[in-house]
Amino acid sequence: MRANLPENSRERTATRLHSAVVIAAAFALPPLACLVGCPVDENGRQFALMGKAAFFWVAAIAVLAFLDRKTSRTQDEEKTFALLFPYAVFAVLAYLSVNVFWKSGWDYRAYESAAQAILAKSNPYTTASKYPYLYPPTLAFILAGAHEVLRVFLGSLGFEGGDGTVRTLVFYSYKAAHLLAAACVWTLLSRKEAGRESSLPPAAVASLFLFNVPLLFEMQFSQVNMLIVLAVVLAVHLWEKRPGFAGCSLAFAVCLKPFAAVVLIPFLARKPWRIAAGFLGALVMFLLVPDLAHHGIVGYDLILPMYAHAQVSLVSQSWSAMPLHDGSVRTLVELALQALGIPFPIFSKIASALWMLVCASAAVFAVSRAGHAFPSRRTAVYQALAMAAFLPPLVWEHHYLLALPLAVDVFLRTHTRSLHLFALASGAVFLTPVTHMFPVPFIRLAGLIFLLHLSFTREGMDRNVRSPVASGARFSR
Repeated sequence: MRANLPENSRERTATRLHSAVVIAAAFALPPLACLVGCPVDENGRQFALMGKAAFFWVAAIAVLAFLDRKTSRTQDEEKTFALLFPYAVFAVLAYLSVNVFWKSGWDYRAYESAAQAILAKSNPYTTASKYPYLYPPTLAFILAGAHEVLRVFLGSLGFEGGDGTVRTLVFYSYKAAHLLAAACVWTLLSRKEAGRESSLPPAAVASLFLFNVPLLFEMQFSQVNMLIVLAVVLAVHLWEKRPGFAGCSLAFAVCLKPFAAVVLIPFLARKPWRIAAGFLGALVMFLLVPDLAHHGIVGYDLILPMYAHAQVSLVSQSWSAMPLHDGSVRTLVELALQALGIPFPIFSKIASALWMLVCASAAVFAVSRAGHAFPSRRTAVYQALAMAAFLPPLVWEHHYLLALPLAVDVFLRTHTRSLHLFALASGAVFLTPVTHMFPVPFIRLAGLIFLLHLSFTREGMDRNVRSPVASGARFSR
């Protein structure tokens, strides 16, 4: 989060330098403190590190808030609250990230297993690990590289760089990168898009990070959707002046999860050659160069068919992501099928096909309700990113985090008289609890469809009239 800096360039530079020092110290001090007396047990080591990180991270955010308050020179209570509220939000997120969700989630264990396979000079897709790796190899290469860098760095400092210690530090770095990514997304979505003349949107946008069940699910399972959101939002801001770098950012998102490629469609509508050149160049750099550096251990001629087979296998099992899973309705369905003599696997595949049909129909419905309104280029990208949540064979709650930029975009262009509609849609997407009991998961899906519908309305697309929300007006009728 950047401070609301004064116009004086010397003071602005000093504040930025102080903020950078505070952030660097907050991330460096916890592992240094733990290296002095780490527990032998890996779980104990990780718990000790994350406990110290919770203290240092929250303390650093408090210092950043103090610096921001000091340089703002505002006496208005409402502006002061709007200024400090985002810091409180990210202090809560930092505490939850490392103190509540301090253990590595199932998904991160799959990433780590693939990274360990690369370090052992074996194919990450052919291991017999109970945590199968179903993603492009880019993230595994990054984690493997971080493992090697930290091992060498610890050795140069005279510390024992055991495998367990290095793995713990890599996971800590991953957690830190995730929190920084969330802060960057908030900065780009609120400060850059809403304009700096208003203090209300940054605080209001921060509330979407605080009251966000998919984000909590993301932190629990150590997923990468926030990194994808950051890559796409950054590409949007680089689109006009640096289209080549925008293509590189999109390539990174696609290398994390291939379904993010759907956002390329609106990007290629303007300056397609520069974006395509940056995208393809970065794709080669992220996929082929690391593999060649590791002597071609991945073997893309074998991996691509295996990856496609894994996705097809997931589709055949996607009934497990249906809202009826583990609920009373599924039990009734199984009893009914047993009475009718219909095998459940056949019904499961039919249900999976119907589920994908529902998702496709949702996207078509949202577009068809647009009438003659056509979204802006930025909104079109965020719509495509939100629709990408429908594309994975298994749709989990953390996938709905991809709708966060669209929710912010709709909010900043919603008139106060329509805020109840936005609250209804965003509340359904971000506040619906995680459960498979019918019909609760359908509420989140319906909220995303409604949010897409609101993003197509004329009110949201009229850029000649700035909404009272984006201009910082009070919530009064």
